[in-house]
Amino acid sequence: MPRDFASKPEDAPGRRRPSARKYPREEAPPKSADLAGRSGQSPDAALEADIMSLDEELIRLLVRRSSLLGKLRRGKKMASTPAASASEKLLRGNWEEKAGQISRNPRFIRQLFNLVQELDLRPSGREQEGSPFNLAPARSPVKIKLPGPPLVARTQLWLALLAAAGRKARFTGLSPVPALRDTVQALAQCGARLDWTGPDTLVLDASGLPSGSSSSPLSSQNAKEGGNRLNYHAKAIFAGEDLLTFYLLAFLALSRPGRVRFIGGLSLKEADLGAFGHLVPLLGARLAWLIPASKGLPASLECSGDLPESLEAPADLPPEGLLALLAAPLAWRADMKISLSAVPEETRRRVLALLRPLLRDFSGNMRLGGSSGEYADEILEYSFTKGDEAAPPPNSPFSAGGVPGRSGSGARESLPEIKPRLDPHLCAFWLAFPLFTGGSVSLEGTWDNSPETLEVRRLFAPFPLEIREDARSVSGTAPQGGSWPEKLEMEALSPPLHPLFWLLNARLARKSGTEPRLKSWPYGADLDLAEEFLAQAGFSLLAGDQELILKPLDEESFKTVSSKTRGWVCPEPGWGLALSLAAFMRANLKLGNPGCVREVLPYYWQIYNSLPCPDPKAAAGAPPRSRAPDSSGWSCAPPGEERPSAALPEPAPEPAGARKRIRTEAAAELRLQPPPRSHPDREESLPENLPELQARLSSLEEEQKIWQDYITALSNLENPGQGVFHAAELHAARQYKLLLAWKQDSCRVRINQLKYGRI
Repeated sequence: MPRDFASKPEDAPGRRRPSARKYPREEAPPKSADLAGRSGQSPDAALEADIMSLDEELIRLLVRRSSLLGKLRRGKKMASTPAASASEKLLRGNWEEKAGQISRNPRFIRQLFNLVQELDLRPSGREQEGSPFNLAPARSPVKIKLPGPPLVARTQLWLALLAAAGRKARFTGLSPVPALRDTVQALAQCGARLDWTGPDTLVLDASGLPSGSSSSPLSSQNAKEGGNRLNYHAKAIFAGEDLLTFYLLAFLALSRPGRVRFIGGLSLKEADLGAFGHLVPLLGARLAWLIPASKGLPASLECSGDLPESLEAPADLPPEGLLALLAAPLAWRADMKISLSAVPEETRRRVLALLRPLLRDFSGNMRLGGSSGEYADEILEYSFTKGDEAAPPPNSPFSAGGVPGRSGSGARESLPEIKPRLDPHLCAFWLAFPLFTGGSVSLEGTWDNSPETLEVRRLFAPFPLEIREDARSVSGTAPQGGSWPEKLEMEALSPPLHPLFWLLNARLARKSGTEPRLKSWPYGADLDLAEEFLAQAGFSLLAGDQELILKPLDEESFKTVSSKTRGWVCPEPGWGLALSLAAFMRANLKLGNPGCVREVLPYYWQIYNSLPCPDPKAAAGAPPRSRAPDSSGWSCAPPGEERPSAALPEPAPEPAGARKRIRTEAAAELRLQPPPRSHPDREESLPENLPELQARLSSLEEEQKIWQDYITALSNLENPGQGVFHAAELHAARQYKLLLAWKQDSCRVRINQLKYGRI
């Protein structure tokens, strides 16, 4: 789901005309480093040189700190052990004490500490990943056929709601992006069982969770039997870096009395959750920030389970929060009326477009009303009655009859299969390929008739691109001899499609040899970012009289731009995708952070390297065949050259018996057995004397180390390319490790009670 939405003309702060300037950005004066050594220049040149020298020293210190912090965390990306938490508290306290002597802004001090803690720096030249990605694809008509990118946000909703309902389902056609992995991990912490049975297949089994009904006097009278079954109480849920994951888990937790603590990565630490904090008291809960004056995670959510009968969605709630708020009553099974009159219309339309298919399958008695229009509803009324779980359509995974059981002993269980719809914004980048190379693109899957889909069709309408869809796929073909427009002008366009807008105008400029003059462009467009992107693609963006002019750069100017950086660092995945398409117009473009694209399309570069006819294994998520890297360290061959794979040397013959030995070793590894469990999966009575308590604590710590080594070894055995997964074993091991950590905390509390007399 897009993080931002196209704003209206009257309230679009990004809508501005660029100031007139004589030269493009690439013709700026030399940097101060060039001025420092020249005589007769500005008197500030020496100061600027000293500051840059200090910056270099600061960077070296940050690299050293990052290395030491990695050793302290023992190589783990996220340290969750009590010892690591104590170390971070010590570092944070020392930082705030020392930095507080030179700054009076405590919020800035905390933000800076969080940023420094998350830095993952390495000296240049140590790893191949530090080299820029050289974009030089083969310029031939493409023939791409692959599974289309699914709507991740809707998949997250399906997972959360089905898990809360205690259902089983099999999800196919998924893309294992970080946001989806965050949701899977968070739901597993709440008791749901989720297993990756293939690169794009996920099996959910939440049938073992107890019923969500509660006899507590604090429980909401609105919540019906069979509500939320996820177990949150007294847990610390890690929501990763994804905002929607946090909102989903937080809103679902409100229907049951208890307390839950949420922690997250850097993006959630720096997120502004103030609107959510102001909303939850209306839902019978309280959000307490664990870091004073902070509006991000970590935070503690205390819930009474007393839900209101009506609620007005606040205007400042982010789209992810609004989506989770409207989905939560389907899991609460609570009668409620939610008014959306204060929500901006565009946000309301896009959120309901994602939510509407779920409302049809999950609602007991849903009524939407308000202003006219398919996605312009202003009021959502939820009404449920006891036993209404069988009311949805028979094929709905939420219905009682939609999950058939085993037909007999030993028979394979039949699960309802869910294949998410395609993401129109990501599909647009794939469908744009024929406009640069010719040929065709076919994406397996279907998309909704949503505002995003209509937006993509409007974007490509002026171009000779035939977009067809049927019950199985969406395809795009560029016929020869089609008519091309002189320029592309649009005002209402979502931010995820802004990179494609500027790229298509650059394509028109290159094809016609003219300089398009744009009288209008998308509302809220970042013109500085657009100018920076176009400069990397070989164009300049100049300001005219109430217009923008795209002008191709000559070779000398383009070399000047390219030499300034080792590779362009794109701020969002869409800009990286656009630059990869721009490489069809000008080869050997450099991308400094190709991993940004993998956040939304994990296997994009494998497919990109296999053009014009991608390797089917690469499209399915398996590693593609080896290709010789070029001088930049990556494997895109310039157009006209032979395929690098043809020039690879023949592999050396294997020694006799080598393959048999490898298979034997692999079989031995796959039979890796878990360590024995020394403690039961239940609460135990604790000793009443210190020596026995300390002995038990030491035993728990040693056993936790053994299980951590087992988890590491089992993770190393996974091979997604060959379909080797150990999701169930890893989940069980991590759950037992968390149990050991909980028992350690109980021992420490008991030790403190005996030491200080607090019984």
